[in-house]
Amino acid sequence: MDVETVFSFLNTVQTIQAEHVLLKAGLHVLVMPIPLEINAGCGLCLRLPPSEGRDAERILQENAIAPQKIFTRTIKNGKSEFSILGENSHEK
Repeated sequence: MDVETVFSFLNTVQTIQAEHVLLKAGLHVLVMPIPLEINAGCGLCLRLPPSEGRDAERILQENAIAPQKIFTRTIKNGKSEFSILGENSHEK
């Protein structure tokens, strides 16, 4: 079983800005298309190891970048399952 933290954003610009600041901070972040199982965001999302999820949230907050939603992605027997961890209440 594999686990990841997945961040979605309202638009591509936020996604790329978030990727930039997280990589600059030394986190292990990858850009990926939004999985079909999630209906959130601009079509791209970021995934990180779960051990870096809290640090990523803090770094994004410090840089005024608000993820739309945060998920845990669990992969069991080759199938992804998503659980929502947080949601931006200020989205429009």
